[in-house]
Amino acid sequence: MPPTPSLPRLLLSALLSPERFVATLTQRTDWWRWVILLWVEVGVALGGLMLVVGVFVPLTPLPLLAAAGLLGVVCSLMSAFGCILSLPTDVPQAQRTVLSITRALIAVGVPASLVLTVILRMPEPIAALLLLLVLGICGGSALTVALLVSTQRHGAFGLRWLVLLALLVIAGMFWWLQPLESTDNLIIAVSLVGAVFGILRPLSYLWTLPLSLLLALLARLRLPAQHLLAAHPVAYDTLGLLPLFGLPTLLLHACRSDVALGGAWLVQVAEHPAQAWAARRCLRRLLQKGEAHPILFWLSMDAAGIAWLRRLARDLPTPHALVLAYTAIAQVESPAAWPGVIAQYRGTWQAAADQAEGAAIWAMLDLGLQTLQADRWPVAMQALRETAVQVAAWPDPFSAALRTLVLWSDARLPTLIHDRAQALAVLWDDLELLDGWPAHLLDAMAEHLVYLLLIEYQRGRWLV
Repeated sequence: MPPTPSLPRLLLSALLSPERFVATLTQRTDWWRWVILLWVEVGVALGGLMLVVGVFVPLTPLPLLAAAGLLGVVCSLMSAFGCILSLPTDVPQAQRTVLSITRALIAVGVPASLVLTVILRMPEPIAALLLLLVLGICGGSALTVALLVSTQRHGAFGLRWLVLLALLVIAGMFWWLQPLESTDNLIIAVSLVGAVFGILRPLSYLWTLPLSLLLALLARLRLPAQHLLAAHPVAYDTLGLLPLFGLPTLLLHACRSDVALGGAWLVQVAEHPAQAWAARRCLRRLLQKGEAHPILFWLSMDAAGIAWLRRLARDLPTPHALVLAYTAIAQVESPAAWPGVIAQYRGTWQAAADQAEGAAIWAMLDLGLQTLQADRWPVAMQALRETAVQVAAWPDPFSAALRTLVLWSDARLPTLIHDRAQALAVLWDDLELLDGWPAHLLDAMAEHLVYLLLIEYQRGRWLV
């Protein structure tokens, strides 16, 4: 059973991150209990709001009943996108319907009830136009949710902008060209403008952008990055389309203060439907300033990080050479492929050796290349001896295994093959604690050294 969610977080996910809301409830067998709690919560909030509004605006039964009926229509239309286009097909139809209606009710229930109640008390022409505007906004919001929850969510950003521009062009054509009767043109234009507002979400931008800029300012003051990122809209709002300026500065602060934290947030932001540009800009700044080795190393050790590096190497018009190099070594599966991959990007590693941790990374890869290309035991031993003085500067998590590997060339180690085999057993114990491409490289080096050692043994050379 997944961890028990909190009701406030579930409400927040329903409002701002529908795919997280769907994922949370579809993983639970008691999802219907949480749906009941959410309906009760919305009902209480709606009743309280109507009581407050009734103090200032007299409410008669007819507008309330009409607003309730329209609200039901709006929620049904919005949930239809969730049932037909959005939710995974392996979710039972009844569950898909209930979750879609629940999410629509939470998202538009309280504000739409208030707006519809006020609209229905206005003069008829104005009320009709405002009602069309509200319906258009709900339609645009429903389309946004459908795209984000679908399996093709990575293309939702561009598709939303394309639909938005198309709606604006069509609305402008109906407004200026007047192909129909004036009233019909106005109805269509207002509905399309409402859909644009539903896709663009400009009202939410009034609070998300200032908050993003404020958090970026606090990042410059060196406040803890983990708290700032947790408060940023990118952590809980996936519906926003407009760019949140200041986010790259916040990510840069996280990467510099804690590589693991920064890498995890880079991957998370890279998955955001509209703010992935911020992760790319942060990485570009690190590359320009020569500070990218630590974060690229972390990304190349993480499954989600490797997937992002692959997308960067595939989708960017001119990906950085270091991004290509780390992507290549992160994807090596065969020990025999290591020499070719390292040699292919040898110039890139050498050029970046003067950057932070660049010398250590290049020394390790160069050692791997020399060891794997060695055709005799003495050649491999010479490479290990030349690298022994640099081991202390190499970063974790593979420094311990490297020290064990270098022991093969230590003159103080007993020279009998039996003792070398014991050292190899210690090395493989260290390799079990490692993960990612460094472990694969060290394992390939150890396997090749054993092969060279067996050749020397067959030649009768028991001593080194």
